Formats: sequence, C-alpha cells, structure tokens
Amino acid sequence: MHRYPKLTISVCASAALCAASSLAVRQKAEFVPVNILMTWTKAQTYCRTHYTDLASVRSSAENKDVFAKKPSGAHWLGLYRDTWKWSDGDGDAFSYWSGTQPAGSTEHCATAYFSDSGRWRDWLCSYTKPFICHHGRPYLYFYIF
Repeated sequence: MHRYPKLTISVCASAALCAASSLAVRQKAEFVPVNILMTWTKAQTYCRTHYTDLASVRSSAENKDVFAKKPSGAHWLGLYRDTWKWSDGDGDAFSYWSGTQPAGSTEHCATAYFSDSGRWRDWLCSYTKPFICHHGRPYLYFYIF
C-alpha cells in the first residue's frame, strides 16, 4: 500500500490481464530536513501532515540526494523494523547500513547518521531526533500489451 496518488489507465479486457502487464513509473522525491526534535512516531505524523511521509530512500541516487541536504548528526528516516521496511509500506531492497548495523534487538527505527557519510543506524524509536521528510514521488501505473 502506498500513500501516493495513483493514476490508472486501463485498456485491457480483465484485471488479471492488466496485473500481468503493468509498469510502475516513479517521479523523483524531494527530501526536506526538519530540525525539530521528535520521537520516530511523532516525526512520522508530522511528515504525513506537512509533506508525504518520513524519507524513504530506495536507491543510491536518492541517498546522495538526502546527504546533499547537509544536515548534521543523526536524523530519522522512514525505515523501521518489522522486517525493516519503509513507513509507507515498501520493503525495497536498497540499504546503506553503517558497519555492524542494524545491531540492537530493541532498536526498531533507523537514522541517517551524517557524521558517518549518511550511513544508517538503528535506534530506540522513543529517542528524540531531527528527521527528514519527503514529498513527491507519485506512482503512475500503465498497462502495456
């Protein structure tokens, strides 16, 4: 499930045929550092209210875009442990963990740690940290035959 607007163009005879022939196109996200200290859950609510969601980083290019914002210290990302997935429900495979991270069995939320080249570290979700939101990235689904 994605929290992004969808445009569906269907020119096929049945849903089963459409599902077998779909192509998703993603628009570039814009990342916004927010320098307010909040827990991960409160940061998620803030981002969903004012932007789209906490930052979901799905490629090395997007990770570079986040790092280019030049925040300092550790900032919450939208990544949390429930088999490590993004807060928008995506379980995309890109990762940029620092050294032995994720390491804590009770640390269920991730930050980008900018003193370590933006590498990710897991933390207790109850800690207060600044965070990074994103907006943009609607999904467009086209059915191709």
